[in-house]
Formats: sequence, structure tokens, C-alpha cells
Amino acid sequence: MDRNATEEEARTEGLGWPPSQRTSVNMNGFGNGAAGDMFADQPSMVSYFNRIDTLTSQPENEAEFSKEITKKHWKAAGSSSRCSNRSCRKSFTLLERHHHCKKCGDLFCTGCLKYRRKLNQWAHFDPLQGRPYKVCKTCYEEGTIEDGAMRSLSEEFARLREEGLNQKAAAQKGGIRHRGEGWRKLMNFDQECQRLTEGFKQTVCTSKIYRTLHELKSMVTLPDWQKSSTWLQESTAGMCRNCCQSFQIVRKRHFCKLCGVALCTLCSTLDLLIYIPDSQIQAGSNGKVNAYHAEPRLAIIKIIGCPEKQPEVSLDLRVCTGCREEMITRQVQRHHGEETPSGLGMLAELSALHNKFSVAETNVDTQLRDYQEIVDSLENNSRSSSALTTSHSTTSLNGGTTGGAAPQSNMRTLAKAQEDLNDYLAQHVLLVQRLKRLKQETESQKRLLQNYIRAKCDFYLEHMSTFRRMKKKLAESSPPEVLECIQKIMDRNAIISAHLYLRQLVYETIHLCDKYELQEKSAQLLVSLEQEIERDVTACLQKEKEDVGQHLELMKEMIRTQMKEHKLIRPSRRSVKEHGRAHVQQIMLVRTRDILDQVTLQLRFKSANRNFSNTKQALEQTTKLLSAA
Repeated sequence: MDRNATEEEARTEGLGWPPSQRTSVNMNGFGNGAAGDMFADQPSMVSYFNRIDTLTSQPENEAEFSKEITKKHWKAAGSSSRCSNRSCRKSFTLLERHHHCKKCGDLFCTGCLKYRRKLNQWAHFDPLQGRPYKVCKTCYEEGTIEDGAMRSLSEEFARLREEGLNQKAAAQKGGIRHRGEGWRKLMNFDQECQRLTEGFKQTVCTSKIYRTLHELKSMVTLPDWQKSSTWLQESTAGMCRNCCQSFQIVRKRHFCKLCGVALCTLCSTLDLLIYIPDSQIQAGSNGKVNAYHAEPRLAIIKIIGCPEKQPEVSLDLRVCTGCREEMITRQVQRHHGEETPSGLGMLAELSALHNKFSVAETNVDTQLRDYQEIVDSLENNSRSSSALTTSHSTTSLNGGTTGGAAPQSNMRTLAKAQEDLNDYLAQHVLLVQRLKRLKQETESQKRLLQNYIRAKCDFYLEHMSTFRRMKKKLAESSPPEVLECIQKIMDRNAIISAHLYLRQLVYETIHLCDKYELQEKSAQLLVSLEQEIERDVTACLQKEKEDVGQHLELMKEMIRTQMKEHKLIRPSRRSVKEHGRAHVQQIMLVRTRDILDQVTLQLRFKSANRNFSNTKQALEQTTKLLSAA
């Protein structure tokens, strides 16, 4: 036998290799003499060594080695109709298809096959050269996972932190630094506000086309009336004054329209609204607003004192955090009538109350007109067809006829109209009470105030008389069952609204007492009052077979949302710095009295006289105790 020419094809079918990858072994590698003859005479030993050579040698074509994983161990697709995970057992459908675990070959759903392990071509674990495949949880947890390494990032963090501190120090040394409260005190805040209002007053108009062109022009160049006294200096700033981040294409440079400081998008907000009230808009023939009648105003959106809806003539401006807080303080004080211009006294307070009277009277007129239309429509339908009967048929408010009892939606609509009208009338009464508390300085002011109060009382009596006449007309055209159902809806909403106000007031009072270390006497009185109201709310909900626990949870969520943007008590930061806890105690007491008066009036206006007697009595007693304090 020629030892130098001995070669035999390796049989590798059992190893899963394709025929193209079968390799040959040169028997010269085994030496000369008897050993070579021995292996040549034993084909099984030759095949054995050929197999070893095949497994240890690298394939000639790496692309062939990277073929898909073997599927010989996979179970048939129709062998199981459910997921192999015992805790799942989800049925396979057209949408929820089956998938194979690449390791064990069982069938699983998509949710149970969300793990990955590195496997080689023969479905064995190979953390070094394997490829990640989807496996089941059992195969994922099998064996040791060596799919990564751990390293400490403490040194890199310390290096980056040191670079940031050095950059911040260099920026402060070069003049780019945060501006403290001392700089803000030197700024004439009233003068900057006047700059914005006068500039807006000269440029606005009622034409939508003109306003659109003005907004497009503002995107290219900043108008002069929006530039503060420090704008020229800030226009060269290369980084944000607040976070010290450099301005880039993504991090654009903006300016606070009040103080002019350069800020990035994240450190500023478009919360400053400059607008002209819709009631003051008087357009001329050329489309421009009459500047004599228009008085622009500034307000922070989503804060008490801001318009409920976007005025027709308005503009959103960017403002920094410090100027935003200062505007909020002034806006809240102006809304509650706590801040009056120096030297004006009673006349300034009367002017502020007159603006509130104008809004309240407009709401009363509008709501009374809507309520009158509903009642007249209901009366006409009742005359034309025997509508609103007790047991057979009922005519809806829009003229349709439905069988059975009165539709709940119609009764809720009517109850909602009465509630809104009662709210506006109660608000008018509260404003009259504030008029009576004004202090007159001269005899002329006394006569002026008396005549003004008389005029407002006449307005209330006239509209209240119309409201009662409409209610009487409704009672004549509707059966008692419908009226009783409407009153139940109003009673339920009234006591729930009162409870909501009192619960929020209790939370804010306790928070202020704890924050400023105030006496908790008023908070204890409010807690007792809130518990009394909660008993009436529970009884009302149980009578209507509603879930009390679910209602209380929903109320907590509403209060949590309300306290973020619309707090009932908001002390002035400037006054707190000047007067300390005394200002907090005073504003808390004043706001508590006002809210209790408002809740008492609204509850009496909306609910029946015989209902909630304990709550009404508790409200009166708490108000007297707080007034004595």
C-alpha cells in the first residue's frame, strides 16, 4: 500500500455538515512504518480521525459557517395547539401564531419567547462565537450566562464632573453667570411691563391676515418693543444663563421678554400672555384696534386671574422662571384685590370690583337668557302635545317625544342651567358684600359707594325676580316628579362641590400651618366642618346607591390636580419676606372666610331649604368662630 497516496473522504453526515464541506485527511500525518499500515487496514479508525480533523479545522468559506441554526430538533407545527409554558397555555390562532424555541425546539407564544441566548449552529450554548437567538425562559435560565463584562465608571464620572465644574467656573469668571435676586430687584419691573403693553397696543389689530404677517415677521426679527434694556448685551451670549449649556442648532437661544436674559428652550416657557380683553375690542374701518379704548394686559396662563379662553387679540411671549414667579405673585394679588395702587385707596378698589361686576353681570345675563329659552321651549312643547306626563310619554327639550320617564339627559341639562345661574348670582352677592366692606375717606366717596351699591342691588333683585318667574313657569309645565328629580341632581352636585372646596381648603391650611409653624386652631375648625359635610355627602350618595369609596378616590385625584395650578391660598413671596408669618396668617384667615362665605351662599342657592341642615349650621358656626378670631 502506498502510504503517501492514502486519502479517504470523511463521512460527516451525522454531524450535520453539508456534502460541500466534507474534507479529506492525509494519512502522511500519522507517520511511517507499521503505524500507518495499521490505520490503513482499519477504515473505522481512519473515519474517526477524519471526524476529529473536520471538527477542529476552520471552514474554507466563512459565509457557509454562518448559516441558520439547525431545525432538526424542532417539534412539528401541528403537534401542539397551545403554548408549552405551563403558566401560560395560550391557544394558537391566526393572529397569535406559534414560535419555536431555538434551543429546545418546543412551541411557545410570542410573550413567552422574549428571551435571548447565544447559540451556535447546532443549537448549543456558545457565549463567545454564538449568535443571539430567541429562547424560552427555561433555556434562558439554564447554565451560566457570560454575555458581558462589568467595569467601573467612577473614574469617568469623576473626570466629567471635574470638567463640568471647571467649565462653569470659567463661565462665571468670564461674565457669563447666573443673575441673583439682587439683580432682579434693581430691574424696574413695572417699566418693563409698560414697555410690552404699549408696544403691543401700537402694533395689534383685528385683521387675522395682519396678525399672521406680524407673527411671521417676529420669527425672523425680534420687534423693538420686545427687547429689554439688557437685550443688546444678552444677544451676544453663547450659553444659557440658567444651565450654562452652549447654544446649538437643537438648543436655540431665546430671551425673556421681561428681563431680557438669554435662555435655552428648556429653561424658559411660553407662559406670558399679553392680550386685549374681547370686551374692549373696537375695530375701525382699516382693521386696526382703537388704541384709545384698548388696554392690553399681562397674565400668566393657567393661573387664577388669567382669561378662561384665549382672547381674539393676544400673543404668547417667552419668560424666565424668576419673572414668571413675580408675575404670578402680582396676578394673584390683583385678582384677590389685595394690592391697590398707592394714593388711590377706595377708588382703586372700587374700580377693580367694577371690572369683576362687569364680568359677573355679563354671565348672569347670558345664562338667564339661555335658561329662559329652555323653559319657554319646554312650555311650548307642553302646550302642543301632552308632554312631560308622569307615566306615559315625555317630550324632550328639543321637541322630540320618548316613552317612559323624563329623559335623564334633559333633566341634567335643566339642572345644569339652574346651577350655573345660581353660581353667577351667588358670585354677584359676594361682590356686593365686598363693596360694603370698603372704607370711605370722604363724604363724596360715601355717596358714590351708596349709589353704586344701590344700583348693584337693583340689578340682583331684577334678575332674581325673572329667575323665580321662570322657575314658576317650569313648575306649571312639568309634573312634580320631574321637578323633584331636577332638585335631587342640584342637591347632589351642590353638596359634592362644597365638600370638594372644603377638602382642598383643609389640605392647604394644614400645609401652611406646618410650613410656617402657625397655630392650628383654624385648621382644626375646618377639619370638623369637613367631616360634617362628608357625612352629608355619604348619606346623599348612599341614597342614590353610588359607590362612596370610588367617589372619595376620584375626589382626591381632582384635588391633587387642582392644587398644582389653582391653589385657594397663595401667599405673596414678597410679603412673606417682608412680614414673615404674620402675612401668611392674615391671608389664610381672609381667604378662608371668603371661601366659607362662597360655599355657604352657593349651597343655599342650589339646595332645598330642608336639605343639609347640619352642614349649613356648621358653616355658619365656623364662619362666626373665624370672624371672632
